[in-house]
Amino acid sequence: MKMMIGFTAGVATGMYVSSKMSQHQRNQLAAHTSATVRRTASAVKDSAVGESVADNLAKVTDAASERVAEAVDDAGGRAANALQADSAGEHRVVAEAATP
Repeated sequence: MKMMIGFTAGVATGMYVSSKMSQHQRNQLAAHTSATVRRTASAVKDSAVGESVADNLAKVTDAASERVAEAVDDAGGRAANALQADSAGEHRVVAEAATP
């Protein structure tokens, strides 16, 4: 709750300040903010933390892909077995009904 109050106060303050700025000042602020975000993102990408996150993300993605593939194979096998069992049961019922 405290976080939402702070966030709301920040948004309201930002909107008020932004409405009092000229278009030129808003453009300068946007350019400065964008450059700062780009520098920060670049620093994180180049850092050991960024490399570690990227490596671990690749490992997790590979493991998840393997697990999903196994689950799909298992589900496919179960579905095929169930269909074979159902069709075998239907053939028996039809054969018994046709027998005089």
